[in-house]
Amino acid sequence: MDRTQPKSTAGQSGATADVRAQLQAEEASTRETLSPWKITRRRFMRHRLAVASLVFFTLLVATVFIWGALLPEGTARTADYDLIRQPPSLQHPMGTDQAGSDVMQRIILGGRVSLTVGILAMAISILLGTLVGAVAGYFGGGVDNVLMRIVDLMLSIPSLFLLIILAGVIGPGMRTIILVIGITGWMGVARIVRANFLSLKNKEFVEAARSIGVRDFPIIFKHILPNSVAPIIVAATLGVAGAILSEAYVSFLGFGIQPPQPSWGNMVSPGSFLLTITQAPWIILFPGLMITITVLTVNFIGDGLRDALDPFSRL
Repeated sequence: MDRTQPKSTAGQSGATADVRAQLQAEEASTRETLSPWKITRRRFMRHRLAVASLVFFTLLVATVFIWGALLPEGTARTADYDLIRQPPSLQHPMGTDQAGSDVMQRIILGGRVSLTVGILAMAISILLGTLVGAVAGYFGGGVDNVLMRIVDLMLSIPSLFLLIILAGVIGPGMRTIILVIGITGWMGVARIVRANFLSLKNKEFVEAARSIGVRDFPIIFKHILPNSVAPIIVAATLGVAGAILSEAYVSFLGFGIQPPQPSWGNMVSPGSFLLTITQAPWIILFPGLMITITVLTVNFIGDGLRDALDPFSRL
């Protein structure tokens, strides 16, 4: 009996090892048959917090833009002075503000502005950063030195200070804020794209393209850039959150979106700030919560995409 027991234990461990090896082989064969985007989707779906954030953000965007489009024109400018600073109720779930307007309706309309600013400003930043980083990383030498010194100069200036100066010079407004945030937020993207181009421009597929006479710009945009999409997507996702916060900062200081057009940023900065905190805190509480929740949601989505697009990460 004593001699047969170790043999059975060894047999069980051997069977367990065989099962593990079989599972690993099946997983490897599955990865070979799946496309890279399907593998990325599977990896992203394993990140539960990122999936929940994506669902919430999709519902938020749909609610803000669809519901906001159904509201009567001029809702943001209507005021009922008999309902000034009314607390939350069934008729006004988020209360009313210092002008008697419904806070919930203004949050919906302000969300359209803030999300539009975030998405469009991010698009400008990604476009500029990708172009500068691709040219600097591919050509190198003097071109790289000049472009990277411009990036260093831009990064040495505090972004909020630069935002306020440009908004004050050009003039406040939605288009101005989108343009200003876009042209002051591309430097990080440029560095990411440049690093990817430096690591890819001497690969075999690039040398093969050069050997058959393909010119520089087709190599940049058709061969190298598609292989740098993953970090650009992550940077774009996180850039939306940064643009929303930048709009909130500038609008809070009075250089951004101007009343009566609402945005989450200028809703947090009513005229009598201290009086609002002590007597009607819901006026700034709900817009502030929307900014916080939206930025956290977008950051979680960016974390999930970063893990899903990184082949060396393990979820």
